Amino acid sequence: MDINKLTAAELSAGLRSREISVADSTRAYISAAKQSAHVGLVFEDEAMAAAVDMQKMIDSGAELPSLAGVPVGVCDNIFIKNKPASAGSNMLGGFTPPFESTAVSRLRDAGAIIVAQLKGDEFYADGHSGSCPAGAVAEGAVALAIGSDTCGSMRARADAAGIACLRPTYGAVSRFGLVAYVSSMDQISALGRTAEDCAACIEVISGHDPVDSTSVARGPIKYSGKDVKGLRIGFLSGFDSGDSVCPQAVADAFGAAGITFGNIRIPELKYALATYMILAYSEASGNMARFDGIKYGHAAQKFDNLNELYYNTRTEGFTLKTRERLGLGSLFLSSGMYDDYYDRAMKVRRLIVDAIMKSLGEFDALCMPVASVKSGNSPLQCDFANRYNTIASLAGLPSVVLPGMGVQLVGAEFTEDMLVSIASRVTPSDGGAK
Repeated sequence: MDINKLTAAELSAGLRSREISVADSTRAYISAAKQSAHVGLVFEDEAMAAAVDMQKMIDSGAELPSLAGVPVGVCDNIFIKNKPASAGSNMLGGFTPPFESTAVSRLRDAGAIIVAQLKGDEFYADGHSGSCPAGAVAEGAVALAIGSDTCGSMRARADAAGIACLRPTYGAVSRFGLVAYVSSMDQISALGRTAEDCAACIEVISGHDPVDSTSVARGPIKYSGKDVKGLRIGFLSGFDSGDSVCPQAVADAFGAAGITFGNIRIPELKYALATYMILAYSEASGNMARFDGIKYGHAAQKFDNLNELYYNTRTEGFTLKTRERLGLGSLFLSSGMYDDYYDRAMKVRRLIVDAIMKSLGEFDALCMPVASVKSGNSPLQCDFANRYNTIASLAGLPSVVLPGMGVQLVGAEFTEDMLVSIASRVTPSDGGAK
């Protein structure tokens, strides 16, 4: 038995039946994590100590929490108390939070073992860097992972790695302890070999959090495995054409599961990418203004005046790609540009959301690619690759990546149970990890 290739559900069953010891499982994941290019820090001592405590609980016959003994990775833009949190940026290099994020606290309460801290691109802005949390899950360095999806940073890499990703409804999971990039779109999401694994993770970390003003006042999102026969899926047509952009193999899989489908075109979506870019860059510019070399974060050591302090700090702390985005965001928010760009983009966002919700009145969910052609490294090229991912991000809707199929499903608010149920019927039971 290759422990590192098991789904989280299979591993959990083995631990509960004592077919697999928690120590052996944790040790296997620690070993894999140490060799992974996608892992930053490995918490060996803490993880093994937690494994010993969890094994005692299992041996005692006590009632076990839902993720008892499951090894989890946490992206380094989500705070783990007293552990460095750089969000992939030199600007936060050396920062150690004195408190823990709500998501991590809830994972611990559910019995999960935090094995490693995972790497990603700066502020997890686009998800096309060499290191990524999805890679850690796919290669068996962790069984589950949590990270922030802004506009496909989790979904795109999950698709590339052949695993599942569940981005929940905006506000369903607390953002307390998450490094902010685009506050109105950032959402802590789950990565796993299967959609069911992701759902088990989201069930644990979701639910109202009084310390997060964006948290929705409702309970955890639960997965029940709904019957999907008779559901109707809308296959999204191309932004500029009437042709479906979903592969025939996907249609065949839906048909075999008793799901009907039809093509749908949403003309307003041709403005989605531009709207996303204006709003995302603007919000990021505001969020990153705090990194000025004075309050906290990296501070330049060589400067002759205040302007040089700002300039040198941000040049040394941010990558060129991030500086380009922040510069554009500042431009969009500047006097004389605000009304024509930011304010207009906010109005167009409303039109896009209304159009999406109207479509979800005709269909139970929408099906679309996870990412289009990925080429080049400029901000424009990276964002173009994520243009289908803007739909869930702009509207704050849940999305699930169907592992190995190249597509995602987007549903109305709090329809995660239905989306995961569909995914579980049309994808391999062990996911599609490459």
